[in-house]
Amino acid sequence: MKDDLGSVLAFLASSAIGCLREPAIYGPLRMLEAMERIIAYARDKDLVDRPGLLDLADRIEKNKLLCMTDEAAFASFVEEVGLELVDYL
Repeated sequence: MKDDLGSVLAFLASSAIGCLREPAIYGPLRMLEAMERIIAYARDKDLVDRPGLLDLADRIEKNKLLCMTDEAAFASFVEEVGLELVDYL
């Protein structure tokens, strides 16, 4: 598993294990990180045909750690990402 896809899959597997013992707020954080990594993988493989997804990945990078400092803002951001994603699909 030396390639980017393997890295994403390993992240998801380790996240699943981590979610068994971590605080509940880390579950949504890990999902956002997975989205960010999948968008990066698709970008690197020239598979992204929606520029807005690249902006979304940047926003995730900038806001994902709100879960550590402001859970309400983080929850709002997670919902925002879900609603925004509908526009890109």
